[in-house]
Amino acid sequence: MVGATKKPARMGPDEKRLVREMHFDRHMRPTDIAKAVGRDLSSICRLLAQKKAPNPSGGRAALSTQQIDRAAKVLEEMIDKADGCAEITVPMLKKRCRFACCDRVLLDALHKRGYWFRTLRKKMILTPDDIKTRFKWSKHSGPQGLAVRTRIVNLFFRFEPPRRSGLVCCENDSPGNLLRGKTDHRSGGD
Repeated sequence: MVGATKKPARMGPDEKRLVREMHFDRHMRPTDIAKAVGRDLSSICRLLAQKKAPNPSGGRAALSTQQIDRAAKVLEEMIDKADGCAEITVPMLKKRCRFACCDRVLLDALHKRGYWFRTLRKKMILTPDDIKTRFKWSKHSGPQGLAVRTRIVNLFFRFEPPRRSGLVCCENDSPGNLLRGKTDHRSGGD
């Protein structure tokens, strides 16, 4: 087979349709189909044994231009209605438009139109009124309030089990049991 072209690893949709047509319409045997198409017999038999076509693989389903136009229009309406007082998220837009696509598909389509979403800020933005109110509260709480807010309590517990000569520790000799006197010491010959 010098100069023969190598077949691709997977059968394309046209080749699959041809194999099914040869078997079901022309009533050819799988061995004859394998020789005619230039594929292995096991590949042909596997294709013919499938009860239904496999799920399509590949990229995400794209939105039509009408759907993107509608999403842009609804987004503009939502922005005008919110008037900067509320946040608008992609799931809110998707729910309002009743799209059955993933968020990334909608985001990509809106990016092409010039609409950009960003992650929401987690830290509050303090207005000048908020700062004044907080300063007033800290002055009102006085030095005791300041001491309570800034006090750091460091507790150090130091534990040393009592030293006894000739004692062997057992499994239940935990520090708590040693403090409570509930140890099971076995002396070594006392």
